[in-house]
Amino acid sequence: MRWRCTLLRSVATRWLSWLVVFSLHSADISRCRGDDGQPAMAVDLQVIEGRYLRLVTDLDVTDVIRDHVQSFDVAMAQWLRYWDTDPAVVSQWRLSGYLMEDRSLFKRRGLIPARFPEFTHGYQVGSTIWVMNQASDYYTRHLLLHEGVHALAARLFGGAGPPWYMEGMAEFLATHRGENERLETAIIPRSREASPFWGRIALIQSARDGAGLPSIEAVMRYGDVAHRDVQAYAWSWLASWLMEMYPEYRAEFRIAARRGSERSQQFNREYFETLRSKWPILAARWRLLCDEIDYGFDVDRHRVELDRDAPWLEGDGQALTTMTLATDRGWQSAAIRVRGGKSVEIRAQGRYVIQASEGSQAPWESEPDGVTITYHRGRPLGQLIGCWLPLVTGNQGGLPSLETFTVGTGGRVTAPCDAWLMLKINEPAGHLSDNHGKIDLQVQPIESIVPNE
Repeated sequence: MRWRCTLLRSVATRWLSWLVVFSLHSADISRCRGDDGQPAMAVDLQVIEGRYLRLVTDLDVTDVIRDHVQSFDVAMAQWLRYWDTDPAVVSQWRLSGYLMEDRSLFKRRGLIPARFPEFTHGYQVGSTIWVMNQASDYYTRHLLLHEGVHALAARLFGGAGPPWYMEGMAEFLATHRGENERLETAIIPRSREASPFWGRIALIQSARDGAGLPSIEAVMRYGDVAHRDVQAYAWSWLASWLMEMYPEYRAEFRIAARRGSERSQQFNREYFETLRSKWPILAARWRLLCDEIDYGFDVDRHRVELDRDAPWLEGDGQALTTMTLATDRGWQSAAIRVRGGKSVEIRAQGRYVIQASEGSQAPWESEPDGVTITYHRGRPLGQLIGCWLPLVTGNQGGLPSLETFTVGTGGRVTAPCDAWLMLKINEPAGHLSDNHGKIDLQVQPIESIVPNE
C-alpha cells in the first residue's frame, strides 16, 4: 500500500517503469551475473525463485519466506480464474519482488530508484514490487499479494482503474487464509488473531462507533492521495465486497477491470450507468454492510432482499403484515415501507437456539427478549432488534450509523423517515451458523389497532 500520485499513473508512469527496469538490470549495481543471466545477489541479499515471483530479500531465508513465494504462485492461479484469463497469457511473465527489512541497503544497491516516493508498506511499478517486512507474517504475505494484484492488473488490463477500484480490488484479492497450496484468497478473516496487523475491519468498526460512515459514492470519488490514510483501504475493500456479495452486481464489477487503463471519473460514470436502476438498493445495502461487517462475516447469511415497490403500511384498517424471521441470518426486511412519522406495532413470539452445544455445554435457548448471560453491542444476546433503513441514502459527506431499537416480544416504533422496516436477532455477524429456530412476527399500523375493552 502506498501513495500513487497522478504523475505515476499518467504517461510518466511508462517512463518511470522503463527507468526502473533499466536500472534494476543494468551492470552498474556492483554485482556480476550468474549462470542464468539474472543479477547475482551480494552475500547479504538472498533470492527465492517461484513460478511467478522472483523474490530478493535481506531477511534470512526461512520456511516462512519460501512459503510467501509458493503462496504467491497459488494466489496467481486463483486471480487468473477470477478474471477468467487463460494462464497461457502470463506463461512467460514473472514479477521481480523485493522484501525488505533495511530499505537503505536496497537503495545503496540501486534496487530502489533514487526519486521514488516514500512508502511504509508496499509499492508497485510495472512488473516490479517492493514490500517492507511487517510485524506479522500474515500482513507481509498480504502486502506481497496486494502488490501482486496491482502488477497483474497492469499486465492484463493496462492498469487497475481509479483509486477505490484499484485498491479495493487489491485488498479483496489479497485478503486470505492459509498458505502454500492451502492458500485461499478473497475471504473475510475469521478473527483478528487470524489476520494480525491487517486491521481493516477494526477501522470500519471504529468509524461506525465514532465519526460516521462514508457513502458508497464518497468512496468511489477517492482521489490519488486518499490512500495515504489507511482507512481509505478499509472502505475500498468493503466496497469491493458489496459488489461481490450480490450476484446482480458481481459481473459488472469484474468486467470493469478490463477498463483498468482508465483512471478518471469516466470510469465511475460508466460503471454507475451499468447499475443505475439498481443503485438505490445498492446504496441501502451499503448502509447495512457497514453496520454489520465483522470477523467471520458470512456473505451468504447477510445478503439482504429489498423491494423498492414493497407496499406501504398505511393504516386505517389495513390488514396485519406477518413474517417469519430466520434466526441464522442477518438483517431481514418486513417487506413493507413505512412513511416518515408513521408508527407501527410489532408483536413477536418464538423459541430458538442461539448457541449450539459445544462439548459439555448445553445449547443456549432464547426468546425474543434475549438472554442476559452475555451481551452484544449493549443488548442481550438473541434479543429481537430492528432498524429503519431509509429509502433514500444521501451521497454527500458522511452517513450516520444506523440506529437500532429493541423489539423483544413487542413494542411500538415510529419511522423517522420513509424507510424499510428491518429486523434481526442481536448476535455477532460471525456467530449465526449454529442458530436454529424462527420468530413469528406481526406488524400493524397504530391507527388500525382497536383498544381492548
